[in-house]
Amino acid sequence: MATMSKRLFLVLALMACGGSDPGEAPDTEPGGETTGGGETPPEPPEPEAVTRALAPDATYGDLVALARALDGASRADSDAGCLLGPDRLAADLALPLRPLPRPIPSLARALARHRGPMRVLSRWGQRGAGRRAVAVFTMTPRTSGEALLLFAGEDGLRLRATGGEAGSPEPFEVAELAERVRAARATVSGPVVLVADAGTSLARVRTLLAALPEDAVVAFGVLLPEDTRLPEPLVPTDQEEAGLCPDGLPPTEAAEGQFDLAAARSTLGELQAQVSRCNDYRSGRGRDEGTLTVALRVGAGGAVSAACATGDTVGDPALRACTLGAVREVRFPDPGGVVDLAIPFRFEPSPLGRQAPLCR
Repeated sequence: MATMSKRLFLVLALMACGGSDPGEAPDTEPGGETTGGGETPPEPPEPEAVTRALAPDATYGDLVALARALDGASRADSDAGCLLGPDRLAADLALPLRPLPRPIPSLARALARHRGPMRVLSRWGQRGAGRRAVAVFTMTPRTSGEALLLFAGEDGLRLRATGGEAGSPEPFEVAELAERVRAARATVSGPVVLVADAGTSLARVRTLLAALPEDAVVAFGVLLPEDTRLPEPLVPTDQEEAGLCPDGLPPTEAAEGQFDLAAARSTLGELQAQVSRCNDYRSGRGRDEGTLTVALRVGAGGAVSAACATGDTVGDPALRACTLGAVREVRFPDPGGVVDLAIPFRFEPSPLGRQAPLCR
């Protein structure tokens, strides 16, 4: 049998923030049968819509509860470009874990028990070290460097960084906030994450947001309970080159099959949707845009017997691992032999920008 050398080159373009439209499912009865003619079953009552409105006396606990409700109602997305308005939560939300924990009653007591560095868990993965962690639940642009944590407790304000303390551990007042944040940002280049007690009024939160430097990337977060188990990185740090094969797949002596592109279109569409969801597993390293070129071998029956990345200009090992996993799980129409394919997945930059702290 001849050694395989011919490859089919397919192109799939993926937006870095993209997803797929699942389409509409047919109406079904509770038993699973599709409804046909005859009487139309009564419509269930419409659930009460979740709005982004906040009461005048709302607290940070109310804000977090609303974020949870919006996420549960699939209304987390927002293009307002700001975090908090006079009477509404305007932020584009991105919960890194579900359910999002409620804010704790006293940050002062929690921080007194833990004075070391902290971790931050966000849409872009984890950064920092330490036993305690903060979950960022509003979307931010992908940034490098340590994050600066601003804790608003009943006894004042404190600054921490994911690399350790950021200035004095003693509480301070809002009049000192801008100067302290500017000093900390000389060595901390990541976002400023605001974390407040559950009972902190949103009036005070707005005051703090207004005092931050105008060019700061700001997000909302909650301090996670001590026993929270954070997700493990998809790719260990000592395996970040895994899945790369610059020279392509090894040759095979198997009989060559015939790939039917027309019959495979729906399969390719499903694969594109699966790879698009891999953006949720990005580690935060690498570039926002680039091409991940995957070499794959389709065998008898249509199963993918091998897959690796011949090129990766994005450079995010978690994105690569997830993409290769999605490719290996897909099943194509039976080619009647072995077919080698090359699929470049194009990732384009997300249009997401910095969200202003306050809506004007």
